[in-house]
Amino acid sequence: MSRTELAQRAANPFSVRVANNSLTTRSEKIYEDLQERTEAISSGKTKDVIDNALGILRARTKNEKYELVHFGEVLMLKMDELVINIDNQRDIDWDHVAYIIEYFDPRIVQVINVVRLKNGTYSIPEGQHTAVALYILLLNGMLPDDFEVACKVVDYRLRVPGSPLTGEGFGNLLFRVINHKGRKGVDPFYMHRSRVNGVRLYMSELQEDIHSEKIQQVLEANSMFPAPAVNARGHGATPGMVTYISGLNGISEHDTANFDVSIDDLDWALRCHSQEYAHAKGVDGGFILAFGRYAKLARKTKVRISAEHRQVLLDFFREKYGSPKKFHNTCKIRLKNFQKRYQLNETWSDSALLSILILDFADYCEKTGQTFPVLNDPNINKYQDI
Repeated sequence: MSRTELAQRAANPFSVRVANNSLTTRSEKIYEDLQERTEAISSGKTKDVIDNALGILRARTKNEKYELVHFGEVLMLKMDELVINIDNQRDIDWDHVAYIIEYFDPRIVQVINVVRLKNGTYSIPEGQHTAVALYILLLNGMLPDDFEVACKVVDYRLRVPGSPLTGEGFGNLLFRVINHKGRKGVDPFYMHRSRVNGVRLYMSELQEDIHSEKIQQVLEANSMFPAPAVNARGHGATPGMVTYISGLNGISEHDTANFDVSIDDLDWALRCHSQEYAHAKGVDGGFILAFGRYAKLARKTKVRISAEHRQVLLDFFREKYGSPKKFHNTCKIRLKNFQKRYQLNETWSDSALLSILILDFADYCEKTGQTFPVLNDPNINKYQDI
């Protein structure tokens, strides 16, 4: 096609008009007050979402209003007055600290959230990376010797409507709430630890805390322990180490009405691993998902997994795949080859784990004359010849 023909082509009817695609506001009025900014909650879906949240809050506080004292106060504090509770905070991400220092600008520094403790020091539940970066700058002569940082201070004795938590218990919850969709992603391990500590250290009655503590009980009953994902890199994984916390939460249906029955699915899966692979370096996430979903599907379709059924399944697994890690890798390879064969996008989907387990176990049972039921996985037809 010539340049002339290109120039004469009609405009693409699906293109976005330039006038409507500018990142710069074209209106002369670029500032809105809070009343204008919140007009969206007057009707529609947004109103329903906000009204629901307000209803939950009012129920929790029994309609008691907050007072100014409940918000704490802002104070300027010296760096040697600040401490960090290592039971409530994640480990320091030194790359993040380096990033803060590299792009440091005093105008960007945020207020640090602290709890004033009984001994007069201030514990940081939110803002430890900022505090650490500032301390490094102070040590390296980049800040004045009498430097003080702005801190939002809450006294350890302060109680507020709708919450039984005080002091470090409040700090533990603050860490989790702030980081729910925070600026810096938090390894699920630290969220799990925060919830467990909420129960074990601070007598929390939040459902998410109670559920995580029960998951922790299941881990401990199976001689397992949770850890940050970084701990399993290289040759860091050790027997019983579980870094796939999202898998634990998913199988147990954490923080849902189904948890009390689904926690047994997780326990069944972890007991299978503990029985056969207690000495493996870490608990493979693919195993957690495949066996957890196997137990869940059996329960939902009213298939009883007898002790014999369970043992034959484990014998088959060891004979077919050798180890949980090899099973996981085998599934990835088979899915990739399956996608190539049918010219599909090559992308990993953990839904293949259960289908492959069921299909291979069915073949094994047929060859060995076993009569255990084939579970009805909804994805079986999708992966029939994987």
